[in-house]
Amino acid sequence: MSSDQNGLASAVKCKLPDYLNGFKQKLEGVPAGHRHTIYWNTDGTDGTDGTEESELLRNIADSALSSHVSEMWKALRERSDQIVDSFCTGNIQVTKFPLELQANLLCGSGLSHLTEVGMSFMNPYGIPYIPGSSIKGVLRDAAQMLADNGSSYLTPDDVDSLFGRVAESEEVGDKASHNRGHLRFLDSLPQGSKVLGVDIITPHHREYYQGHDNACSPHDEKNPVPIPYLVVKKGTKFDLVILHGSHATSEEECECSKKVSQIVEYATEQMGFGAKTSIGYGWMKIDERKKQVDELQRKVAEEKRKKLEEEKAKAAQADAERKAERESLNEDERWAYDRVESVKAAGAIGMKRATIVKRCLENIDDSTSPERLKALGEMLKDKIMERRLLDKSNKKNPAKDDEYQASVAIKELTEGKVPKWGGQ
Repeated sequence: MSSDQNGLASAVKCKLPDYLNGFKQKLEGVPAGHRHTIYWNTDGTDGTDGTEESELLRNIADSALSSHVSEMWKALRERSDQIVDSFCTGNIQVTKFPLELQANLLCGSGLSHLTEVGMSFMNPYGIPYIPGSSIKGVLRDAAQMLADNGSSYLTPDDVDSLFGRVAESEEVGDKASHNRGHLRFLDSLPQGSKVLGVDIITPHHREYYQGHDNACSPHDEKNPVPIPYLVVKKGTKFDLVILHGSHATSEEECECSKKVSQIVEYATEQMGFGAKTSIGYGWMKIDERKKQVDELQRKVAEEKRKKLEEEKAKAAQADAERKAERESLNEDERWAYDRVESVKAAGAIGMKRATIVKRCLENIDDSTSPERLKALGEMLKDKIMERRLLDKSNKKNPAKDDEYQASVAIKELTEGKVPKWGGQ
């Protein structure tokens, strides 16, 4: 820069508003995505020197290590996992692939940025991620390549079925030529907070390749200007989550899962995600061990969910049957029915039959009508004693034989009498 330009830059910096004083320190708790976009260059660098841009990008990459940002990343990933788990409770099948970067990842390089190389950040969190639309695009290309190469397990019709089909331009308006794909793809968040790094590209003879009129032929006289940019570092782990609806049979479901697994395996090993994949960027590896653990945990959770649903269905059916049974009773029989059910609901599990009968007799006195006494006796005989009453006791002291005393009390009830437990 000339001396005049330096003076102008200094004058501009001096005229910064007061609220920007000390702004560099305030940015320490700001997510990397915000510092890379809306707060870019607010720390006083003029952005004209590649070294300064590189240092600024390193500061942005290091900002992901702050405790505030790390906690936010963790909370967002936990919420994402909860959303995935909620899909498992419905008729949607979830397939999760744990991936690990084998090289740096550059996603969103075409986004506008002052460094000429953009990056995808999830708003409003400022967290780097792989958009679900990008994942779908890579996997569709992988599936199309497999189908075009004569794959034995994937056909062009399978590609349209899994990923959907859009009509050709001459077929616009023909609804029959459109169909929605069977698969859905979620955004993928990096695991951990120390995931960002800085890489550099150094284009040579930029003016010549851009076709400038005053550009001379390529030679070694020019000094190339390095361009730094943010990347997601090698070794970062992602979870690639794919959703697909339930099929008519388990065989169809298994077949669909196999096709998806083969497509993902081909895409990660042969294609890569994001930009610059031709020089090795964005290549990933499936963590087979973690995948097996996740699949086992998913199956256990699915079995537990199905068991709970079966129990709920049985309970709902039993409740409906009880209501129907109660509606068919007369007033006295309903009184007896409610009395027995209330004792059972209060903790009849593991309680002896005689104890249940004795509790049902509490507060029964001469004011209780004979009709209600008879109804209660019949209800206890059918539902508690299962119509098996003892005619005599096998114990030396019948008064201490609860099973026999319960039978005697029920017999007295069916005669319309107030029972005297143990002769009391």
